[in-house]
Amino acid sequence: MIVDANYTFDKGGVYPVIGAHGSGKTLLCECIAGLCRPDGGEIYISGDGSAIMVHEDSTLPPYLTVREYLGYMCSSEEADVACEEAGVPQEVYDHLIGACDKETRKRLQMAVVLIKKPYVIALDAPFDYCSEEFFNDMMPIIDELKDKHIIIVTSGNVDVARSLSGDVIVLNNGELNAVTDESFEIPEIRQAVIDLLAGGEDDDEIN
Repeated sequence: MIVDANYTFDKGGVYPVIGAHGSGKTLLCECIAGLCRPDGGEIYISGDGSAIMVHEDSTLPPYLTVREYLGYMCSSEEADVACEEAGVPQEVYDHLIGACDKETRKRLQMAVVLIKKPYVIALDAPFDYCSEEFFNDMMPIIDELKDKHIIIVTSGNVDVARSLSGDVIVLNNGELNAVTDESFEIPEIRQAVIDLLAGGEDDDEIN
């Protein structure tokens, strides 16, 4: 459940959002990307108003090949450049997306981000349960994009979140609260955040 969530995200930053399972991280991304309408409140996006969500579990069409899918949104040359930057292996270009492994599908979603370049990029748990190689490949892309975009990255892992930014945003009881890098140096606060992430119940409701 997300209630009374009030936060301003500014261009030029990476915003890690952490919370327990069921706290509403995915729903937050869906609302920001316009995939889900909250029952109340308002989400305002400046710039060109565009936003995209990269799902934790790929929502890409499984029965299209990588080449066919990207061909609907850009030229083959643009697709090749984006795929190379995102690390999509050339040997899978003619494979069905559904036959690609999870990290390759995540790379393909990042290639779509590079092609569309929306003003707001909401990445839903992109680094949870991924390889170190994937993490290291994605970080330069995020660093490149952040200057002209707003990047929101959800995670259930505090160490992953803090590798993106010393300051993190905690989603708990439907509210968003910033925890600064300095605050994490206080053992009681760090432990409280860790304990928070260890709890949580499934809850798909937005108010």
